[in-house]
Amino acid sequence: MNKFILSDDTDNIEEAIECAIEDFKHFLSTPYPIELGDIPSNPVIYRLVRLKDINDLRKDNLGHSWFSNPKQIENPEFFDMLEYLRPLKNEDGVVYMIKGQTSIKNIDMKRTLWERSTQWWENEIVIIDDSKIKILSINPLS
Repeated sequence: MNKFILSDDTDNIEEAIECAIEDFKHFLSTPYPIELGDIPSNPVIYRLVRLKDINDLRKDNLGHSWFSNPKQIENPEFFDMLEYLRPLKNEDGVVYMIKGQTSIKNIDMKRTLWERSTQWWENEIVIIDDSKIKILSINPLS
């Protein structure tokens, strides 16, 4: 896949536009959870949080930035923008992975596509209303 960053890859606007279009086509044709193709009506999504105690989880305010592929955390670049989650355990608590489920209608697809085009390693899913997420599990990362 051709990841597009205008300042690094090209100064030709036509080439930049073509690259962006190809990226969006890729996002929409590669199956979920890797990308967004054939996304189910109630997709499973994931989020990382740091908690001192699991009871500190604010179920009414889970956050809007989630991701679709649970294996994405194995990608070394995944934590580039999430450095605050390193180390996985410190005096501020433990990093947990929340597994949730929501309606496809609760996904801001425009913002999701934008985030994937600019920060593809995060595999982001942008949620509209974070109170409409059903928590399936929450487990510490090790």
